[in-house]
Amino acid sequence: MNICRFDDACTAIERAARIDLQSAEVTGKLKNMRLVGKAHTIGNEHYRSKRYGQACTAYGEGLLLDSSNSVLYYNRANCWFKLGEWEKSLADSNRALLFRPQYTKALFRKAASNIKV
Repeated sequence: MNICRFDDACTAIERAARIDLQSAEVTGKLKNMRLVGKAHTIGNEHYRSKRYGQACTAYGEGLLLDSSNSVLYYNRANCWFKLGEWEKSLADSNRALLFRPQYTKALFRKAASNIKV
């Protein structure tokens, strides 16, 4: 899932929540998506501060909630690469590519990780 689609999905769920405030399914999905977005933001903050281990943890928390999020897998692959964990970087690059086969950044990270392995 790319970030634009994620934002679109959040908007759609927020709209649905305004229409049906009593729906446990809608409110549950909205809460889940907000938590995934928060994990992504926290991971990015850690990454920018070069706290790659903490960024991996944050992205991983988001993946527990949305296991098909290619952006979180790619971001975590970058962190693993920075930490010298090339096999983990390769694994997360491959996971990102399962959900988004033409993800150019993930293809590059996969190639770079393969070279290091």
